[in-house]
Amino acid sequence: MAELGMLVIWEEGSEDDVHPSSLDKASATKLVGATPGDLTILTADTDKHVCVAVEAYARRPPVEVEGWEKVVEVGYRSTAGEMVFTGEDDDGNMIEVDELPDLAIRGTGRYRVRVHMRGAKAALADDGDARQNFLVVVYPGDSRQTEIYRQLRVRGVRLAGEELTDRLYGAWPGGR
Repeated sequence: MAELGMLVIWEEGSEDDVHPSSLDKASATKLVGATPGDLTILTADTDKHVCVAVEAYARRPPVEVEGWEKVVEVGYRSTAGEMVFTGEDDDGNMIEVDELPDLAIRGTGRYRVRVHMRGAKAALADDGDARQNFLVVVYPGDSRQTEIYRQLRVRGVRLAGEELTDRLYGAWPGGR
């Protein structure tokens, strides 16, 4: 399900056509970044499948860090009221990922998105199994702050989206 080493939510009305701002913010947190209508979650490898579970709540659930390598929460503004993960079809057109539900339980507006990740190093095994796991928790919330609840360093792992950011911005005058 991962495209270019990242999972993406992109809505009509997004400020970015090609995810540069949310990708840049995801690289800064080493996991997730958001701009209005655009959310990027970095994955360990572009060629592997990942396991993604999603949960939407009417109010803030407790923070759980046990068993997760990284847990990061960001503010997100839904511009179209349809917070769904997207991918590309064979012709390169953006499509919704049918297996996951719409997370904008209250339509357009401000939300908090908490991303839990584990299995980054295991995801680099060359057997095609989905070893990297994500739990994406969404609830209504006004805060725009980024909260890093857990950030364990995984030796020998650089998320694929970080390399993409370096390629996108590295050649630009002044970098990012």
